[in-house]
Amino acid sequence: MELLEQYLNIYPAMLPRLSPDGSKLAFIKNDDQTSQIWITPANEFSEPKQLTSGESLTILDWTANGEFIAFAADLEGNERQGYYLVSSDGHTKKTLLPPNDSYRIWGGFSPDGKLFSFAANRAGTYNFSIYVQEIETGETKEVHHGNGGLYPVSWHPNGNGLLLLRIIAADANEVVYLDLESGEVETLLAPVEPSYHNFFSWKQDGSGFFLATNQDRDFGGLAFFDLLKKEFSWRQTPERDVENAALSPTDKYLTWFENDGGYSKLLIENLESGEMISLENLPKGVIYEIRWAKGVDKLAIEVSSPQVAGDIWIYAPDSDKLFRATVSEKTKLENNDFIFPEIVSFPAYDSEPIYGLFYLPRKTETLPPVIIHLHGGPTMQARPKFDAFHQYLIKSGFAIFDLNYRGSTGYGKRFMRLDNQLLRKNAVNDIASAVEYLAEKGRVDKSKIALLGESYGGFMVLAGLVNFPELFVCGVDIVGVANWLTALENTTPQLMASDAAEYGDRNDDEIRAFLYDLSPINHIEKIRSPLLVIHGENDPRVPVTEARQIAESLAAEKKDVELLILSDEGHGIRLLKNRLLIYRRAAEFLTKHL
Repeated sequence: MELLEQYLNIYPAMLPRLSPDGSKLAFIKNDDQTSQIWITPANEFSEPKQLTSGESLTILDWTANGEFIAFAADLEGNERQGYYLVSSDGHTKKTLLPPNDSYRIWGGFSPDGKLFSFAANRAGTYNFSIYVQEIETGETKEVHHGNGGLYPVSWHPNGNGLLLLRIIAADANEVVYLDLESGEVETLLAPVEPSYHNFFSWKQDGSGFFLATNQDRDFGGLAFFDLLKKEFSWRQTPERDVENAALSPTDKYLTWFENDGGYSKLLIENLESGEMISLENLPKGVIYEIRWAKGVDKLAIEVSSPQVAGDIWIYAPDSDKLFRATVSEKTKLENNDFIFPEIVSFPAYDSEPIYGLFYLPRKTETLPPVIIHLHGGPTMQARPKFDAFHQYLIKSGFAIFDLNYRGSTGYGKRFMRLDNQLLRKNAVNDIASAVEYLAEKGRVDKSKIALLGESYGGFMVLAGLVNFPELFVCGVDIVGVANWLTALENTTPQLMASDAAEYGDRNDDEIRAFLYDLSPINHIEKIRSPLLVIHGENDPRVPVTEARQIAESLAAEKKDVELLILSDEGHGIRLLKNRLLIYRRAAEFLTKHL
């Protein structure tokens, strides 16, 4: 097995879900082709059993009695999901709701387990309605006729209400309460300055909920909302983002984690004694999820780091027992071969601090070539997690600079909004500032710099090649935007509901002219460097026409461009055979030109 295949064969365990009684752990992991449900005992390490097969799965949720697990699946990445059940022994499978042309958002099971909620867009629009379905009869009822993006996120403990999120932007929402008995809707949290609210965790008596939010702050904090008094109060306000909030089912333990320069810091408070609990044996890295069992105080923790591909630890605070429930590494590779990054910051062209992760290969006889990676989003953050392709490139002698340009999360609300609408070119200019920083440090070969990015990062690759053609040897654009006017007009209803705040109103003449000028497709004469374009045929977020536009236009101008379209993929490359294909092709392309 070639080295790249060995790296890509390391599959993370994701979306940990403990059964209500805490005896079993279900999670999603690749089965050598697609992401499937696996199950393992939650008391000690044991080899997991695979429960499902077929199309890649997304959501995961136990029924209240612990007999079944709900999951969602689409067709070849088209994101039009159906909902299904599989028994915990894998012998029985049921369809809850078959897929149709709508886009759905799962809202979870009711506390008594008789119902589940979801949102779905109404045909031909980006307006979502809220639905509740009876599991036994299959009867579906529209309980709220919404406008724009409106999604269920949490049931009230008594089962008579739903918390909804009204989407304002990719980084902002409002919290709404839907009374299922009266049908009345009440806005609970709608600050003047748009803010995000997430990770709602109810007290068992239904009197209120904990949440993570950056309401009225630059950084996210840990807050409590008293539903009876309609009062909002802070519990933790660090000068870094609180990224989750989870209350144990007995109301005894409150858990959250903070973003400390990209690394996660987990905190657990015993609310009865006030004691803070520290888990020293978790690996240093990024925590993606914390999730309590619904019936007992047992916590599942999903962690990824450069040396842990993505695994789950289980903690029982009453006994203070922590153990690793999954082991993702299935090859003979040594973990210490994988490189941790240096966390760096530097001033941009306008003195704004910009951030990044700098990975250097262990030994090179000469200064290594460097690949600047541009994350998607843009409301995302490059973080010190496991990335098989990046680690392969580092092992092959390339340096990686994972850039957190302005607009990235993790550095406060102000920084996150420095690229909104007419400010977007400032983020593109951060790419050139990164090159200047790398050149000044003298640790890489400044004559051999490439760009690599996915989704919004794919656009940033194209924008870098257009605006700074003299700086880059080549670029790899994976599912990226080439034409903002066509991309925004043809994306999913979920993204349409939030894109106006991020990119502006496309019907405004000034915004439309700006988006035209921002689009790389309108400046292909400036692109000098070879370009590899990769896209999924079924991509609903960034249509495949974006890839075809840029590739065909460059080819017509006799430019050096390669196009790879995957007929059975969407916005993310899910199948192992396709991941091998695209990353092998990208590695060969980068090696050839660097």
